[in-house]
Amino acid sequence: MSAPAYVLRGAGLRRGATRALAEIDVTVTPGERVAVIGPSGAGKSSLLSLLNGANHPTEGEVRVLGHDLAQLSARSRRTVQRRIGTVYQQFHLVGQLRVVHNVNAGQLGDWSTWRALWSLVSPRDIDPAREILGRVGIADKVLARTDRLSGGEQQRVAIARVLAQDPSVILADEPIASLDPERGKAVVDLLTGLSRTYGTTLVVSLHDVGIALDRFDRVLGLRAGRLVLDLPAAEVTSGLLADTFSTDAARQP
Repeated sequence: MSAPAYVLRGAGLRRGATRALAEIDVTVTPGERVAVIGPSGAGKSSLLSLLNGANHPTEGEVRVLGHDLAQLSARSRRTVQRRIGTVYQQFHLVGQLRVVHNVNAGQLGDWSTWRALWSLVSPRDIDPAREILGRVGIADKVLARTDRLSGGEQQRVAIARVLAQDPSVILADEPIASLDPERGKAVVDLLTGLSRTYGTTLVVSLHDVGIALDRFDRVLGLRAGRLVLDLPAAEVTSGLLADTFSTDAARQP
């Protein structure tokens, strides 16, 4: 049996004098599709930063794909992190480059320096990049200049770049916040569909509670850095949502 995608036990994160997360206990199984909700400042981005290894817990333990990243060598840590693809709200694309370059950026960790630099002069692996772009519905954009695409198309390029890593896990931090509602739903449907097709674990932070309940199997709710909700989406009630989004400061870590 494969190891859980994530196991967090008493996990906390401090940023200077501020405690961003406290006492998080969560297990995410392989292939699970999880939405993370909560008010602004609740700790959603901080949680994802623990899941992709950008931050190590200052309290408790976080195991990623069976490994405690904080205990690994730098090389072993990078190997595990390459199995995690992260989609950001800001896309982090190079607009002046062609789409193929941005997609291939997902493989730079596996390329030699020479190959990476030469690819900027002469695009490499165009056909594999086109195949990956086909999975997100924009195969015809492989040689287009990235900054000439719409916002929704650029988000699809960002997702294709993650798919180029062939990840075991996809994390997405507010991936639809800058998109209109219809494009946002399309992007979430794309992510959940890819998860079902390839068995990829998916964890997405969202400000849109309706999409979280409609499109995901499980919902985690954060408030003031603490986990206050962890249920199948079908079991989340309006009362539980009201509690999650309460401004009551009594639960401050």
